[in-house]
Amino acid sequence: MTAGGRYEELDSLRLPDGYIAGSVGAGDAFCSGVLYAAKNGKSLREGIELGTATAACSLGEADASSGVMTEAEVMAFYREILS
Repeated sequence: MTAGGRYEELDSLRLPDGYIAGSVGAGDAFCSGVLYAAKNGKSLREGIELGTATAACSLGEADASSGVMTEAEVMAFYREILS
């Protein structure tokens, strides 16, 4: 919920078949994306989008850190998956 009490929710991503290489670190990646967005003054919705995108990038790699990308790269991947 936002500070004003508004509930935010996004649909799950549909990742391509065979995309997931591992799940280690995906939850931490989600949290990192949300916290990064909050620190940089983004809305809760933008934070959830960035967290979801960051977690999805993490899922594409077998270890906890190989999926790390810049914010621009993560969000480009997110938009590509949504289209």
